[in-house]
Amino acid sequence: MSVPVRALVVDDSASSASLLFEELRRGGFEPSFERVTTREQLEGALARSSWDVVLSELSAERLGAFEALALLKERDVDIPFLIVSENVEEETAIRAMKAGAQNCIPRASLMRLCPILERELREAQIRRERRVVQSALSESELRFRSLAESAPDAILTADAGGTLLFAGEHLTADLAQRTGVV
Repeated sequence: MSVPVRALVVDDSASSASLLFEELRRGGFEPSFERVTTREQLEGALARSSWDVVLSELSAERLGAFEALALLKERDVDIPFLIVSENVEEETAIRAMKAGAQNCIPRASLMRLCPILERELREAQIRRERRVVQSALSESELRFRSLAESAPDAILTADAGGTLLFAGEHLTADLAQRTGVV
């Protein structure tokens, strides 16, 4: 069964983009993609649709990987960014990964694309789920604090050893001093 994947390809060469498309198909993906060559096209593609991955040539004539990465950071877009380029020197790959790329793949090693993409899609899903959980936790904590602060009675929370973990706003000064809550 093919796995659908929406790929945004940053590359001047239509034939290079076609090679990526074919490699994804061989690797068990059902790719749909859009190829962009300028910053304006990339901005438009990001505004029009959501993407599963960005596949970028390192140094395209009009829009290179570092410029595309910078745009994704500006827009706070969290999707896997993979550089697929003819020549990827180690120093350039390190610089790209520090800038936010998840991986750099030389075209000579294109068979690595699908396993790397599978891993990065899983990692992106984990990040999305973590953000949802963190948001729900923050909302729950806000509701609890609001409830505790507006309760007419004192609310105390202690651990199994008796250490006071939380004290609501309605503690009297005397009770606060006796319990050590300041």
